[in-house]
Amino acid sequence: MSLSSSEHDEARELFAIKEARNSIKDAILAELFDRQLEVALAWLSGLRSIALSCSRRAGKTQLLARMIALALIVSGNNEWVVFTARTLGIAKNIM
Repeated sequence: MSLSSSEHDEARELFAIKEARNSIKDAILAELFDRQLEVALAWLSGLRSIALSCSRRAGKTQLLARMIALALIVSGNNEWVVFTARTLGIAKNIM
């Protein structure tokens, strides 16, 4: 089976997008502290619920913002990524 020129171009474009997403995902993960990375990798492996109990200034907000970015990167076409916060102000600060 041979691909047409337009199918070949589309496959090449999809591959480039996938590679770019992987590159961005790797860059986000590289910025995390060890404990943050542990949580992010657990989530990426399919863990559905995560509870964090840590002190102030432990990086929870930064982790959440990066996990939102990761969710957007790993989501497929026509998938929703929903994030909630207690108030709009808190949500804006995180974003």
